[in-house]
Amino acid sequence: GRGVYWVVTDTIYAHQSVRWPVTAGKVMSAHIGKSFGGRGGSEFSPEIAYAYSVRGRDYTGNVIGFPPRRSGCVGYAEEKLAAYPVDSSVTVHYDPGNPARSCLEPGNVSFFFILMIGSVSAFLLWLGFLILFKGDLV
Repeated sequence: GRGVYWVVTDTIYAHQSVRWPVTAGKVMSAHIGKSFGGRGGSEFSPEIAYAYSVRGRDYTGNVIGFPPRRSGCVGYAEEKLAAYPVDSSVTVHYDPGNPARSCLEPGNVSFFFILMIGSVSAFLLWLGFLILFKGDLV
């Protein structure tokens, strides 16, 4: 359901963001977010807010890269935040069709997401063959 939708849209945005135009931005806030994972453990994510302008209009973004990343290790979030201190200048990549959509690290597709897309594709292909050849299998 929604998980597949997020995988697909984040993968599309990751690929598109490599070609998005850039503008200057400034980090407004940065902290480590904490949530609870599916197995009851804590997950940590770098959470930042940055400001930027496109064609005279001001925007605020919070996406480092697509897909958003979390880890059971707080060190990942600390390391990522170290690259984006508050008040630092950043290069913001923004969607020219929707400048409110932006990121700081374009093209950030993980192996997991590629594997997920491949798995969903293989499942749909298998399902298609099953439906197509249903009568021949009996």
